[in-house]
Amino acid sequence: MTTPASPGKAAARINKNKRRHNNLILMDNKSEAMTELIKRLKALNNHLSLHIEKSRKELQLYSQELKQYQNNTAAPSRNGKADVQKVALLWQEHLN
Repeated sequence: MTTPASPGKAAARINKNKRRHNNLILMDNKSEAMTELIKRLKALNNHLSLHIEKSRKELQLYSQELKQYQNNTAAPSRNGKADVQKVALLWQEHLN
């Protein structure tokens, strides 16, 4: 013959089950938050990738323009000021 569980043990078992249930709810909420965070990080990664690719293309274009400019100008001078003026001219053309 089995003896009925004491009220203290039954209450402890109920409390343990409630804690498990609450922990499962917390884990589910954390899982949803992590899923949302992953979505946002993927979107940010995509956004940054697009900007990196755009910047890479712009840099390539500027590099080609600089090479073309260097090919169209006379031999490089030994005067540092003249080189600085060339770079300033390139930037001014770029900004316009």
